[in-house]
Amino acid sequence: SELGAALGAIAKGRPRLVAVDVVLPERAMNAFGTGLDIALLKGIVSARSVNPAGGIVLALQPDAAGGLRPIYPPYVAAAGQQGVGAAAFRIEVDGAVRFVDPDISTFTSAIARRLERPTPAGYIDYTRGDGFHYVPLIEVLQRARADDPGWLVQQFADKIIVVGSVLPLLDRRQQPVALAAWEPGHVEPPATLIHAQAIRTLLAGTFI
Repeated sequence: SELGAALGAIAKGRPRLVAVDVVLPERAMNAFGTGLDIALLKGIVSARSVNPAGGIVLALQPDAAGGLRPIYPPYVAAAGQQGVGAAAFRIEVDGAVRFVDPDISTFTSAIARRLERPTPAGYIDYTRGDGFHYVPLIEVLQRARADDPGWLVQQFADKIIVVGSVLPLLDRRQQPVALAAWEPGHVEPPATLIHAQAIRTLLAGTFI
């Protein structure tokens, strides 16, 4: 799968940790194409193995019924112990996300454990840092196929990489500050940027 190949390519850049905020399959994918499961498993293991102090954390995504979508167990096993968590947040009355509750936002808590940081709880510091930019998945794959490890290292070395959707109409959530540097400020931003800003706050220790 392209996701598995992208994770393998990111691993070659030697990141500190990879946080995967995408919907992962609930069951085996080999029925749709031979080798799809192995490709994704290899990518997860590569990201986990490149940095034992960090590794990879997979997000459990909310479903329409208010529960969490399961992830195919071999992927969970490949991520390692405490390598999954719920990509969920408390929603404020205006529809925005500001607060990390450790009982709800267990994806952020799992990231904190991998980084050996205290369990996060409190308001996200939206004053920290400038707007985010992103690296297109297709570019990551192209650079890997072109055997360009220097570019991969330049992009990902010792960084915490959030893999998520930035598509215009998919997985959007209101935030108090517009952090998508590539979009107009009035556009509802990608929900994955909440995780990215929570990680910034986690690293700085500035939860309010």
